[in-house]
Amino acid sequence: MIWEQTEGKVPHFVAGLGTGGTISGIGKFLKLKNSNIKIWGVDGYGSIFKKYHETGVFYEREIYPYITEGIGEDILPENVTFNIIDSLPK
Repeated sequence: MIWEQTEGKVPHFVAGLGTGGTISGIGKFLKLKNSNIKIWGVDGYGSIFKKYHETGVFYEREIYPYITEGIGEDILPENVTFNIIDSLPK
């Protein structure tokens, strides 16, 4: 739907990470259509995704409380495809 509605003119896709299903699924589809599309994940302070994405290491002691429901995880759900995600800004 995103691809058709934009006539393939999608420079980037931004989504909250949550359990990773949306960003991984849509990101994979869009990258198959155009590998130059950037996929950006958004997550709350205290979530472990950013550090894990950058280092590949899970630090349990660096999990902090977060308020936003639906994003921010203290686990690594198996359905997050980190190689699809280009950036996890602070």
